[in-house]
Amino acid sequence: MSNMQYDFIIKYIIIGDSGVGKVLSLFMRVFGSAEQQISTAVGCLSCLLLQFTDKRFQSVHDLTIGVEFGARFVNVEDKRIKLQIWDTAGQESFRSITRNYYRGAVGALLVYDITRRETFEHLLMWLEDARQHSTSKTTYMLIGNKCDLEGKRAVSYEEGESFARQRGLFFMETSAKTSANVEEAFVKIARDIHDKIKAGIIDVNNEANGIKVGGLIKPPNAVNLNPNNSGDRFQQLKQYKSNSQLRMSRDLPKTIVDSCHEQYRKIIKKTKEEWTVLAGIVAVWDKGQGGYGVQCISLGAGLKCLPQSKLSYNGELVHDSHAEILARRAFIRFLINELNLALTSESRYFSLDNELNVSNTEQEDSHPLFRLASDRISFHLYVSQAPCGDASTLSLAQIQSPDDAKLYKTAYINVKQNRYLADNESGAHSQTAAGSSVRVVNSDGFRRGRIDYESIGVLRTKPGRADSEPTLSMSCSDKIALWNIVGLQSALLSELIAPIYLSSIVIGDMFDYSSLARAFYGRCEGVQGYSLHRPIISKTTSTFEWSRSQLQLRSPDGNAVPSSTTMVWAKGFTTAEILVSGRKQGATKGTNGKYPSKTRYIVAKVGFVSYGEALILMYPFY
Repeated sequence: MSNMQYDFIIKYIIIGDSGVGKVLSLFMRVFGSAEQQISTAVGCLSCLLLQFTDKRFQSVHDLTIGVEFGARFVNVEDKRIKLQIWDTAGQESFRSITRNYYRGAVGALLVYDITRRETFEHLLMWLEDARQHSTSKTTYMLIGNKCDLEGKRAVSYEEGESFARQRGLFFMETSAKTSANVEEAFVKIARDIHDKIKAGIIDVNNEANGIKVGGLIKPPNAVNLNPNNSGDRFQQLKQYKSNSQLRMSRDLPKTIVDSCHEQYRKIIKKTKEEWTVLAGIVAVWDKGQGGYGVQCISLGAGLKCLPQSKLSYNGELVHDSHAEILARRAFIRFLINELNLALTSESRYFSLDNELNVSNTEQEDSHPLFRLASDRISFHLYVSQAPCGDASTLSLAQIQSPDDAKLYKTAYINVKQNRYLADNESGAHSQTAAGSSVRVVNSDGFRRGRIDYESIGVLRTKPGRADSEPTLSMSCSDKIALWNIVGLQSALLSELIAPIYLSSIVIGDMFDYSSLARAFYGRCEGVQGYSLHRPIISKTTSTFEWSRSQLQLRSPDGNAVPSSTTMVWAKGFTTAEILVSGRKQGATKGTNGKYPSKTRYIVAKVGFVSYGEALILMYPFY
């Protein structure tokens, strides 16, 4: 990023079927000049384009998921205009998501392949979709791409021209090979939009029209998450209403739980008698005088975690599919969607900070771009049973079978002999349930699962079973403790919003207040450089019908089978996604031996990067 002067920001969208060559032919010609290219999406833009056009997947750059972005400056008369160009990639599985990105578009390139007639026949669908979700003042350009392949033409020039004329569109045919009309197409749209601004058709003072007035932009510095930073960046951020000020009515925990159960029943039709853990994040509005409103924001259900041998290093797979983690990941998707809506004042939860002036170069670097719409909004976590790790280790130890006890004891002895330190110099203390101090700490600083369950307050990895393959995922107790320090919003969104903390945590089965309080914040006392939050911990008497305890009651022999699938849902999605082994259920490899992008989960890291980048590009400091 660099400080650059411009008069307007104009958003373009490129739409059409996948494989029409729209990305490579148009983007590469427009962004071919290094001095003109000012930003790309994830990694190297050219590599992302090759993924869509040549179907070649490069491991370093395999990050595209439904939308690509680019930006460039052009001059129209005496105005310097920044074009933000979005390509929807034509993936049907992402249509419901990319519709959000039509908002604010004042320029649209509707692209078809002149050698593939079906892409021309789908134009009306794409045009209607765009007009439904974008402003009425949007300028449209119909592009017939690959005009250099005249011998393979399946759509005549006259047909394209007639389609455009009947619907009030500009029309051009372009070629990637010869550069014919590529530059002209983008600039012609910019000129038409500029003419509308001069004529007063588009009011630049109303951002709902899709034009942002530019200036000399100073990008904010990244938040420093170093706990040794004496500047304490988190303390510099505008904080939301402290959760210690929250006064929960007696029936609020039950209402929170019921909202999660009700939403789960709406989106899941279970047929198998298999138990799982359910977690959800709920928004609560304090209406004063004891009144409040409640809405379920995200849900996750699952017990699984990918072993170390099956991890993905390009962000395509979800490694940790425990319910609490999925609910939080879905919450991040909710945040991205809501912040996108906040740009056009359509979010119920967030708004642009009115105190922020992006053209002010003296602006406080750490000032968040968005804020909660009201300080009466709070967020709450529900989990149908105590999270794995420190919060439930003692409870599970009390109900374990003799065989399990023997298994964990054997595993503990083996680990202690092979990996634990017992010398006075390098050994570290951990507290036991009896209160004594022992020197039996893993050389890596954590325990695996429920091994050595008598040591409390220590970090643990998943899974709990000693006979399972090891993972690199920390326990849910450890991750919730981290959220109470750094917030729920993720590092990706930490520049855009101040930390969001849980106001309360409601637990169902295996409720042990002392264990929960210790696991969630008690063991974190004295942390330097951060703000430790202590959410209210409540027990619910409402039962989750698919919990282990409930299935054991319904089973004639008292046994319950764990579910092999996981589920995630976020507000804004009409259905839940089911996951198996880190991907969507039923995912199959393509002819090239690799999984297509449509098999990725909505909460995979690669999706967060893509949609987070989209959100950032919407704001004019890039």
